[in-house]
Amino acid sequence: MKKILLNGIDGIREDEIISALKYFNLDQYASKITSSDLNQKVGYCLGIDGYVKENHNFSQDVSKIEFVFLAGLDRESVMNIINYMREHDIKRPIFSMITPTNIDWILGNLIEDVYEEHLMMTQGGESGK
Repeated sequence: MKKILLNGIDGIREDEIISALKYFNLDQYASKITSSDLNQKVGYCLGIDGYVKENHNFSQDVSKIEFVFLAGLDRESVMNIINYMREHDIKRPIFSMITPTNIDWILGNLIEDVYEEHLMMTQGGESGK
Protein backbone atom coordinates (compact mmCIF):
# COMPACT_ATOMS: atom_id res chain seq x y z
CA MET A 1 0.00 0.00 0.00
CA LYS A 2 1.64 3.19 -1.20
CA LYS A 3 0.33 6.52 -0.03
CA ILE A 4 1.82 10.00 0.05
CA LEU A 5 0.15 12.70 2.12
CA LEU A 6 0.94 16.37 1.45
CA ASN A 7 0.48 19.18 3.97
CA GLY A 8 1.03 22.92 3.55
CA ILE A 9 1.96 22.57 -0.12
CA ASP A 10 0.05 24.62 -2.70
CA GLY A 11 0.43 26.29 -6.07
CA ILE A 12 3.87 26.21 -7.66
CA ARG A 13 5.31 24.24 -4.72
CA GLU A 14 2.66 21.58 -5.21
CA ASP A 15 3.46 21.43 -8.93
CA GLU A 16 7.19 21.02 -8.19
CA ILE A 17 6.66 18.23 -5.68
CA ILE A 18 4.08 16.42 -7.80
CA SER A 19 6.48 16.60 -10.77
CA ALA A 20 9.19 14.95 -8.66
CA LEU A 21 6.76 12.22 -7.63
CA LYS A 22 5.58 11.85 -11.22
CA TYR A 23 9.16 11.21 -12.38
CA PHE A 24 9.05 8.05 -10.24
CA ASN A 25 5.42 7.21 -11.17
CA LEU A 26 4.31 8.01 -7.63
CA ASP A 27 2.06 11.03 -8.23
CA GLN A 28 -1.01 8.79 -8.33
CA TYR A 29 -0.48 7.97 -4.63
CA ALA A 30 -0.37 11.60 -3.50
CA SER A 31 -3.23 13.39 -1.78
CA LYS A 32 -3.56 16.54 0.27
CA ILE A 33 -4.11 16.39 3.99
CA THR A 34 -7.42 17.99 4.97
CA SER A 35 -8.21 19.77 8.23
CA SER A 36 -10.34 16.80 9.33
CA ASP A 37 -7.39 14.44 8.62
CA LEU A 38 -5.37 16.31 11.25
CA ASN A 39 -7.78 14.97 13.92
CA GLN A 40 -7.38 11.34 12.86
CA LYS A 41 -4.83 8.63 13.57
CA VAL A 42 -2.21 8.16 10.88
CA GLY A 43 -3.44 4.60 10.26
CA TYR A 44 -6.91 5.88 9.41
CA CYS A 45 -5.55 8.56 7.06
CA LEU A 46 -3.62 5.87 5.23
CA GLY A 47 -6.69 3.65 4.89
CA ILE A 48 -5.18 0.81 6.91
CA ASP A 49 -7.61 -1.92 7.96
CA GLY A 50 -8.66 -1.77 11.58
CA TYR A 51 -8.48 2.02 11.86
CA VAL A 52 -11.77 3.87 12.06
CA LYS A 53 -12.65 7.54 12.04
CA GLU A 54 -12.39 9.02 15.52
CA ASN A 55 -12.98 12.49 16.92
CA HIS A 56 -9.68 13.72 18.32
CA ASN A 57 -9.22 17.39 19.05
CA PHE A 58 -6.15 18.76 17.29
CA SER A 59 -6.43 22.54 17.17
CA GLN A 60 -2.96 23.80 16.24
CA ASP A 61 -2.39 25.54 12.91
CA VAL A 62 0.04 23.43 10.87
CA SER A 63 -1.22 24.69 7.50
CA LYS A 64 2.06 26.46 6.71
CA ILE A 65 4.29 23.47 7.50
CA GLU A 66 5.42 21.87 4.25
CA PHE A 67 5.26 18.20 5.16
CA VAL A 68 5.23 15.02 3.09
CA PHE A 69 4.27 11.73 4.75
CA LEU A 70 5.30 8.58 2.91
CA ALA A 71 3.89 5.10 3.40
CA GLY A 72 4.71 1.94 1.50
CA LEU A 73 7.96 3.25 0.04
CA ASP A 74 11.36 1.83 0.87
CA ARG A 75 14.24 4.03 1.98
CA GLU A 76 15.90 3.85 -1.45
CA SER A 77 12.77 5.21 -3.15
CA VAL A 78 12.60 8.07 -0.66
CA MET A 79 16.27 8.87 -1.21
CA ASN A 80 15.69 8.85 -4.97
CA ILE A 81 12.94 11.46 -4.54
CA ILE A 82 15.14 13.60 -2.28
CA ASN A 83 18.08 13.36 -4.69
CA TYR A 84 15.83 14.25 -7.64
CA MET A 85 14.62 17.34 -5.77
CA ARG A 86 18.19 18.34 -4.96
CA GLU A 87 19.32 17.85 -8.58
CA HIS A 88 16.39 19.92 -9.87
CA ASP A 89 16.79 22.68 -7.27
CA ILE A 90 13.42 21.94 -5.64
CA LYS A 91 13.32 23.02 -2.00
CA ARG A 92 12.66 19.88 -0.01
CA PRO A 93 9.72 19.86 2.40
CA ILE A 94 9.94 17.95 5.65
CA PHE A 95 9.64 14.23 4.99
CA SER A 96 8.41 11.57 7.38
CA MET A 97 7.80 7.87 6.89
CA ILE A 98 5.38 5.49 8.52
CA THR A 99 6.69 3.60 11.54
CA PRO A 100 5.11 1.08 13.91
CA THR A 101 4.93 3.88 16.50
CA ASN A 102 3.59 6.82 14.48
CA ILE A 103 0.83 4.79 12.83
CA ASP A 104 -1.16 5.35 16.05
CA TRP A 105 -0.37 9.06 16.38
CA ILE A 106 -2.88 11.78 15.61
CA LEU A 107 -1.71 13.14 12.24
CA GLY A 108 -1.70 16.78 13.37
CA ASN A 109 0.42 15.91 16.41
CA LEU A 110 2.84 14.01 14.19
CA ILE A 111 3.27 16.96 11.82
CA GLU A 112 3.83 19.31 14.74
CA ASP A 113 6.32 16.97 16.44
CA VAL A 114 8.32 16.24 13.28
CA TYR A 115 8.41 19.97 12.51
CA GLU A 116 9.73 20.77 16.01
CA GLU A 117 12.42 18.08 15.60
CA HIS A 118 13.30 19.52 12.21
CA LEU A 119 13.72 23.00 13.71
CA MET A 120 15.96 21.62 16.45
CA MET A 121 18.13 19.75 13.95
CA THR A 122 18.45 22.75 11.63
CA GLN A 123 18.57 25.33 14.45
CA GLY A 124 15.57 27.14 12.98
CA GLY A 125 16.83 27.10 9.40
CA GLU A 126 14.80 26.27 6.31
CA SER A 127 14.38 22.80 4.87
CA GLY A 128 17.54 21.73 3.09
CA LYS A 129 17.92 21.15 -0.60
